[in-house]
Amino acid sequence: MEFSGAYKQREADNQEDLNTLDLALKLDAGGPFKFFGAYAFNPEEKGMVQRTYRQTLGLTSELGRLKLHGGFTLKDDYLLSKRSEVTEVGMDYRLSPRSTISTGYKLDEYIGQGMLGTSSYFLGYTRRVGSDFNLYLGGKLTTYEGDAALIENRVEYEAEAKLGIKF
Repeated sequence: MEFSGAYKQREADNQEDLNTLDLALKLDAGGPFKFFGAYAFNPEEKGMVQRTYRQTLGLTSELGRLKLHGGFTLKDDYLLSKRSEVTEVGMDYRLSPRSTISTGYKLDEYIGQGMLGTSSYFLGYTRRVGSDFNLYLGGKLTTYEGDAALIENRVEYEAEAKLGIKF
């Protein structure tokens, strides 16, 4: 089990509560399941206080050649009345000691004056070549939706190839 936390209290004239709270927890009992969670209120990023709160929950599991992972994040910009939710699931399958195929799905939803959502599907293949090189080939399909209607002509296709070198 791993736990971390931080609290920063600020005093300022003519401003509301800008205190920062940041908590994280990882649970790994040595079995196939690993859980993680985090909570942040008014997090500080690059010296600026972000007036949001964020909650994250997730799970990873390794069962032989199969690795499953998923998570959910909620972010609320409470002053701007904007909220986002991100849900992710994925799977990696080790075809051989040097080859892995990966797939995943990610749903982003942004709620403010209107609603915007994106759905992304991932597929990738990684091949290790020796101990110093690896090759990755992958693709992603993303669709955009707004206010429960598909945004016309808003489908994106991406493909990538990467070569990795260890030093």
